Amino acid sequence: MERKVIWLTASYFLDVDLPIVSKLAGELNIEWYILYDNVSHKKKYMYKGVEANSFNIKSKWYSPFILWEYLNFFKSLKYNLDDIIYIDVIGMPYLYPLLKFFVKHNNIIIAAHNLKTPKGARFEMLSKLYMKFLINNFSNIHVFSKNQLDYLESLLLSKNILLAPLALKFYGEKISTANKRCKTFLSFGHIRDYKRLDLLIFAAQLAFEETNFIFKVIIAGNCKNWSDYQKLIKYDFLFDIKIGHISNNEVPAIISESDYLVLPYQDIAQSGVLSLAFCYNVPVIVSDIDGFTEFVKDGYNGFLFERDNIVSLKNTIINCLFLKEDSYSGISENIRNYCKNNFDIDSICNKYLDYFNKF
Repeated sequence: MERKVIWLTASYFLDVDLPIVSKLAGELNIEWYILYDNVSHKKKYMYKGVEANSFNIKSKWYSPFILWEYLNFFKSLKYNLDDIIYIDVIGMPYLYPLLKFFVKHNNIIIAAHNLKTPKGARFEMLSKLYMKFLINNFSNIHVFSKNQLDYLESLLLSKNILLAPLALKFYGEKISTANKRCKTFLSFGHIRDYKRLDLLIFAAQLAFEETNFIFKVIIAGNCKNWSDYQKLIKYDFLFDIKIGHISNNEVPAIISESDYLVLPYQDIAQSGVLSLAFCYNVPVIVSDIDGFTEFVKDGYNGFLFERDNIVSLKNTIINCLFLKEDSYSGISENIRNYCKNNFDIDSICNKYLDYFNKF
């Protein structure tokens, strides 16, 4: 019997796994499950041309009742000893302990997006304990960046590690912005304290005060405490606020309007938003933390500023405001070449294949 790969994807990681599963489906016998939160789907259906099974999680992530849902799901899986179970689900705080004690299988691979919990992340202490349990109890771990690989190897534990980056995220062709009148900086994605949106707001306003140059900052994404950020804004005309869920079909318009994507994070393992910018050849402005310096070379495919330094970010914004068009075009071309060399989808999928063949 042909060996299977039972692939489990949380719905919030669909954009991570879909391009990989789509490519590997022709090479491997993949049985794909997508775990949804409080959304009803048919048990078996086609998701963008790939056959998928759905499992609907009704309980809240923190509810003990979710234990029974996970257990029922695990019991429904049919696998042989040589099959592979690949899991791209966070499932904090119950999923990994249940896997350890109730799924007696050696070929479990965990996709770990944040082995080292970002400082200031939501539920930071719980997340650290959860990741510690993962590291101590599972041998096969997929990391998405070299800085996470280095962290894992620094623990001096014997692990079978897959290093394969996030695939670029494409949401549709760019939209014409011929009538755009000013330079635009974008903050995109879920707004969390550790992502330091406050730093961008302060730096942008200082850049305006110093230059009297009109530009725009788009802030787009979900935020549970937007009022804390709103009160920092002195110049409403500088900001285009889009707080709430951003659907996939809205992304091309937002990214097309943006000249730069700004990620002033104080800490991060890797960023899906960075891969979005790379996909659309949009230069990035990022803090000089390991999660970014691994991918962004200052002045080549983006710009670095000193972490947590408002003046450094302000100066970088001003430099970008006055960057000549030919220099900007050169950076966009550098991004295109960098992506060809580092994010080719066939190359990424071959890393998965080589890793799976070790089992």
